[in-house]
Amino acid sequence: MVKLINFFLSTVLIIIIIIICFFSDGDEHLGSGYYFYRDRKRECIILSDSLNYRGSGSQVIPPLVINFAYDNNNIIAQSAWDMLGTNSKFWIIDKKNAPNYRNDYTMTEWDSAMWQNVSQYSDSASFYEALKTKNINLKFDD
Repeated sequence: MVKLINFFLSTVLIIIIIIICFFSDGDEHLGSGYYFYRDRKRECIILSDSLNYRGSGSQVIPPLVINFAYDNNNIIAQSAWDMLGTNSKFWIIDKKNAPNYRNDYTMTEWDSAMWQNVSQYSDSASFYEALKTKNINLKFDD
């Protein structure tokens, strides 16, 4: 009888784990409607275009995001052509003035509002100088 109960509990636990893994999109909420979209081929940062995030939105930082960090006010990210960091670009997103949701804007207004809070840097020296100038104390994990 004990073996039967253990088997039943183990089976239920395995089913629960499988369901969680199968239905979990794995996307990470970064605050203010921004999400790190996890997809092995297209890891990027998006801004949700609806109140209830459903795994889609407007792409803010293009694939392949290889590193990112965030706090209540900002997101920093590094994107590249590959995981080796080829052709890296660096990004700062000011979340304090993030647009509310697409429903409040026309498409043109949404694009303008979305990009107004995003800064792109082609080299790490300019990026780190901007972090210092803007007093942003975020760092990438090694």
